[in-house]
Amino acid sequence: MKLFFALLIVFFTSIGASAQKFETLHPQDYQVDEVLPVYKTQIQLALGQSKENTEVFVEYPEYIKLTSKEIRKIKEMGITLPDKLNIQTNYGIERKKGVLDVSFEPFIKKDGEWVRLTSLRVCVRPKATITSQINNSKQDRYADN
Repeated sequence: MKLFFALLIVFFTSIGASAQKFETLHPQDYQVDEVLPVYKTQIQLALGQSKENTEVFVEYPEYIKLTSKEIRKIKEMGITLPDKLNIQTNYGIERKKGVLDVSFEPFIKKDGEWVRLTSLRVCVRPKATITSQINNSKQDRYADN
């Protein structure tokens, strides 16, 4: 019986938010040339996770300003930087386990300044389902008699 409860605890903790290790993006590895470079990583999913029931986000991002040379190159390419990271995900199966391929351009316009991402942690967490939100709202609204 103790083994059963231990397995349940392991299962439910693996379904929660999972995070990769902190990563440092060195400017020399992500230089602006003819195209913007792309950051890519692959995340192993826990049992029961898929692209449809998970969301990927960046935690603890750190940025530095782009140099005037980099800004000039980006403007020459006709690229407008977004206000937030545009995270792309592709779901796949590797060795009978789900994986998410995550990619994005590590450049944004933040508070009017052109910046590059230098440090981050990519995280995956389960999406909140509409059913669970409805059930929670009913419990908060009605008293038990």
